[in-house]
Amino acid sequence: MRILAALAPVLLTAAACMDGGGTGDEAEPTNSPGSSETPQAALEMAVFETCPRDWDSQCVSIHGENVLVDPSGFEHVGVEAVDQDGAGAIGVSLDADGAGVVRRLTADASHAGENARLVTRVDSELLSAVRVGGELHGAHLLITVPPDVDAVAVAEKLNGGAG
Repeated sequence: MRILAALAPVLLTAAACMDGGGTGDEAEPTNSPGSSETPQAALEMAVFETCPRDWDSQCVSIHGENVLVDPSGFEHVGVEAVDQDGAGAIGVSLDADGAGVVRRLTADASHAGENARLVTRVDSELLSAVRVGGELHGAHLLITVPPDVDAVAVAEKLNGGAG
């Protein structure tokens, strides 16, 4: 069973920061030095507040939402598997730790008020900032990917390039 919960119609969107995609906080690769393996990308989430555009250097636009992003505030969301689940969507199976993180963060965001946004990133690329209406229960997410994003590539990246 795929759970959309009260996150929003689009959890994963392709709009990047105003500066072209990153926060300047580069994630460490998960493979060892000299390895030819593709490093597995990390799915991360955090709760941040909206901000007036150009208010602060950390106030970035993420798909039309201006959010005050602290790169150190993200939490790793454990993923068991990701697959393309139709055109423009990926299915994400969370591990037990990942489900707990998402449950806690969605509860925090839903109680934090109107200006709180759940921000999602893969490695250092900011993907979405959504308003949350309630706590997510379950270990599966169906994440809608906008038409200008290759859902297969996102799934492969989160699966470590294998698949």
